[in-house]
Amino acid sequence: HVTAFYCDCEHEVEEVTSGYRLCLVYNLVREKDSIHRPISVPSKSKVLQQIEYNLRVWEEYGSGSEKLVYLLDHQYTEAGMSFDDLKGQDLAIAELLKSLHKEKKIDVYLAVIEITQSGDEYDEGEWETQETNLMHWVDTKGKRGKVSDMGLEEDDILNIEAYNEMVENEPFRFESHGPTGNEGSPAERWFREAAIVFWPKSSKYNILMSNYSGMTTVLKKFTKRVTQYEQLVKLKAPTGEIQKVHTQAIQIAHIIMPYIKRMYGYDPHAVWSLFKSFFTLKNWGLCDQWIIAFFWFRNEPHDKSGRKYKEVDDEIDCYIAFKGWSEVYNTFVLPTGYIGVNRECVVNAIRVIKHWIEIDTPLESVSAKLRLCRDVIENLANNSNSNLILSSSSSIIELMHTLQMNDSLHKYINQLVQSNKDLRALVPLTKELFKSTAVPLSQNNNSGTNNNNNSSTQSSNEATQSEQNKSTGPLIRETGWFIDLVKKIATFMRTFIQNKPQKTWARKPTSCDCVECELVNIFMKDPNESTFNYTTNRTSWNHIEKQILLNIHSGKRDVHARSNGKKGALHVITLTKTVLHTALQTKKYEEDFQQFNQLKAMLPPTIQEELNESHDDEPTSAQKPSQTQYTKPSADYIVGLTFFCLTR
Repeated sequence: HVTAFYCDCEHEVEEVTSGYRLCLVYNLVREKDSIHRPISVPSKSKVLQQIEYNLRVWEEYGSGSEKLVYLLDHQYTEAGMSFDDLKGQDLAIAELLKSLHKEKKIDVYLAVIEITQSGDEYDEGEWETQETNLMHWVDTKGKRGKVSDMGLEEDDILNIEAYNEMVENEPFRFESHGPTGNEGSPAERWFREAAIVFWPKSSKYNILMSNYSGMTTVLKKFTKRVTQYEQLVKLKAPTGEIQKVHTQAIQIAHIIMPYIKRMYGYDPHAVWSLFKSFFTLKNWGLCDQWIIAFFWFRNEPHDKSGRKYKEVDDEIDCYIAFKGWSEVYNTFVLPTGYIGVNRECVVNAIRVIKHWIEIDTPLESVSAKLRLCRDVIENLANNSNSNLILSSSSSIIELMHTLQMNDSLHKYINQLVQSNKDLRALVPLTKELFKSTAVPLSQNNNSGTNNNNNSSTQSSNEATQSEQNKSTGPLIRETGWFIDLVKKIATFMRTFIQNKPQKTWARKPTSCDCVECELVNIFMKDPNESTFNYTTNRTSWNHIEKQILLNIHSGKRDVHARSNGKKGALHVITLTKTVLHTALQTKKYEEDFQQFNQLKAMLPPTIQEELNESHDDEPTSAQKPSQTQYTKPSADYIVGLTFFCLTR
């Protein structure tokens, strides 16, 4: 009897009871240039039927699995894995797929499937698959590393039975972290098998763009095409050659665009550079897509030194100048819900509008530009999430004042007032606005009507906005709405400084009305007593201490409770009031009083007099609050209450 098989074939050798057994072990080496008879896949093979079906779906419908994976039957090492070294059925499947690759229908690679599991070293039923990846790629020419690691879904596997059997074999690698008490003995193990991976040619870049390494590969190829296009244009190459490279670059760009936001998480600078490339290719459709998808949502990325990248702004300005402000309105108009992104995006939007206002613009385009600026600011101000933009409110108000958006400005001010119950939060805003030097743009800037004069010269038509930015209106601190805002805040603050805090030992009582706390509350209300001692049991002491903690003022304890702490004995409680309560109230009063005077200084003298009529700088004795008459309970009542607490 004679049999022959590869060394990785699973087999069993039983005991020889008679005769002899001869094993001949040797290496078979096939030269790459040698002629060999190809092995065909049986026509009724399940794998062949699956491949043919998916090829029809890809070609006819452009749908189905994004990629397909076939686990190889034989074992291969990572170093020795190549299409020329496949065996048996593996070689037959590979030859079939390579023929389709030569027909430019699919891309085919060899790769290693790695399954990572974690669980308890001593509990076989607790292993859970964490992730499955494809790695160590090899193409049909034997080149490695052209594709980066990527995840694998079970739906993409043709022979799922072989995949399920992987974890039943010995792991490729095993790591144990040792016993950890209640957590058991955590461990990890890895399983590896070689596989053939293929996908339609049309899905090549979509698969590469699924991870950072693939994105980098596609971006490099796109950048290479753009650079090649620039060189051909500079050398005045034939039109056909330029158009071919231009078309290739545009095709890759359309593949990149759906992943632009994902790319920004990996490399913001690379996303910024995309617009420069689109502008170089003079493809305004891609420029529009980039602006709509990214422009308003971009944060200002920083390098290690903290310097901001702003080189794309020049290309944006050139793009606007080329298309015209009227044509770019729908592209740049702020999308609904934009403000909910983050504060950095709001700051960036304000910076852009300030830049647009200052940029030189032909007179015939001024009106369209200001219309866009006004609509962007309107969308910023109308967002309901006012807390997110409160820190940027001064900039928004300045832009509204500059753009003469009076109705929107009044509406926005009312929105700020209504959304802040405590108007003291708006004091910093008024200080910033008081220092502002923003002035409204001239009337010519709003309408651009200078071009309507038929006798205007060519030089006047080319006049820029910088010639028209002369002040035609008041500063913010001189406007009526600002004076009304400051007066409203000052009137609100006046209620907090009517009565200066008085030095007294009276404190806020606890919220509990039980018998034990009644004694405590008598002491808390007493304006003359600062210390109180009484005896109680352990349970009552715990309850009283909790009530004292719940009665904390401004995050600070202004009443301390102590006990002798003897176990099994009655507790002698000592309650001590501190001056912290009065000190905090006095400090807050002084801060409010100072801010009130600062607000008054921003107002005209006549309004200051109105505020002074109902409030002097220092309240008189008549204005001071009358002390609430406090009647301390009789000593007999307190003694009786104490006795009741002890006996209860």
